[in-house]
Amino acid sequence: MVIKSKRNLVRIISFICAAVVALSAAAISNYARAQQLERINTNSRQRALTELTTCISNIQQGLSKEYYTATAPMAEKLSSEIWREATQAKSCLSVLPVSDILLENTFKFLSQVGAFCSSLSEKAARGEKISEEEYESLTELIKYSKELTSRLETMCAYLENGSLTFESTEEAVETMSDEADSLNFETAISDAEQALVDYPTLIYDGPFSDHILQKEPEMIKGKEEISEAAATEAAADFSGIAIEKLKRGEDENGSLASYTFSSEEDGVVISITKRGGYLSYMLGSSYAGVAKLSEEEAVERGLDYLESHGINNMKESYYSINDGICTVNYAYVQNGVICYSDLIKISVAMDTGKVISVDARGYLVNHFARTDVNPALTAENAEKSLSPYLTVKDVKTAVIPTDSGKEVLCYEFWCEGIGSEELLVYINAATGEEENIYFLLYGDNGILVR
Repeated sequence: MVIKSKRNLVRIISFICAAVVALSAAAISNYARAQQLERINTNSRQRALTELTTCISNIQQGLSKEYYTATAPMAEKLSSEIWREATQAKSCLSVLPVSDILLENTFKFLSQVGAFCSSLSEKAARGEKISEEEYESLTELIKYSKELTSRLETMCAYLENGSLTFESTEEAVETMSDEADSLNFETAISDAEQALVDYPTLIYDGPFSDHILQKEPEMIKGKEEISEAAATEAAADFSGIAIEKLKRGEDENGSLASYTFSSEEDGVVISITKRGGYLSYMLGSSYAGVAKLSEEEAVERGLDYLESHGINNMKESYYSINDGICTVNYAYVQNGVICYSDLIKISVAMDTGKVISVDARGYLVNHFARTDVNPALTAENAEKSLSPYLTVKDVKTAVIPTDSGKEVLCYEFWCEGIGSEELLVYINAATGEEENIYFLLYGDNGILVR
């Protein structure tokens, strides 16, 4: 009888232990699941804040371009872009943990900025001029969007360094500059909202890099496929690395099917097209030592590299400098006309002067001899399409890609706007319509456009 009681006791204890283990496992599993969901939620909110900041920045740039546009098609294009960015910004706001009431002015700004620009676009389509009052409203919108962008960028920086959190807190923080250990998101976004308190009721890669790879490659049309041995020789020639040091990689498929090679010792990857044996790209180190070359000397090294490999008539356009490496965009020039589609990017180490990276895909995809690069309009006639608020500093003729993947011959007007800001305005050399507007951005690391 005692034995039976002991067996029952052991059985009960076993059941209890099993239950405890099961409950513990369930608790751990639920905790892990909750932690995972929290991470997913936090990542989603971080992406939303980053994208919101980008949208407001793009709206600011679009408004600034709208100020200088002088033709109906460009006004319509900018209006559409601003409307799209505003819609996306609202979508981002819906993901963030803050009530609509706290962001009343921000939502009003996003709703009205698109409508205001649409009204300007419709006015331009009717051949009417923008009034002084409307220019003043544009100026105000630009000012508010700049301030809001600045505050959102500060929030992104605080979120990245951990001083901003999405967690709710009772702690009152008056401004984002307070030296608190942790700043609550709702407080921070409310502070950013203050940029619109008095709101009235209403990329480097060069400007065309997004379009350069959108069609069948011109350079390899009709070219014979080369052997692996020939490709290895080409890789050694373009990289300056001995053949025996090159290791074969996986082939690349697609419109620019290529052989790939690498050298672990040199930290370089080279891609050679199967048809024609052209250099598609070469990727090297992303860091260099103390610079010994000037920007001008780095640009010359890139040109020398191109000419030594039979690529001529190239001209530098924009460049940037990061970690001792100067990356330059070179475009093909035909009869004095810059062909921005035919683009090659070269990175030069400013300590050794060595070419360490090359991206020739834009050139391979787009380069061919144009048959007609003669503008129908004179530069003087094209200049009449510019905004009266712009002062022309220089003019060139250029071929630029369009959103549809085609090309258009334009006059490139380098202009100065209000407040000494500089812009590039592209006027269609046949119709006189504005095709695009870009701001020139000068910094310690080079000249960029946006």
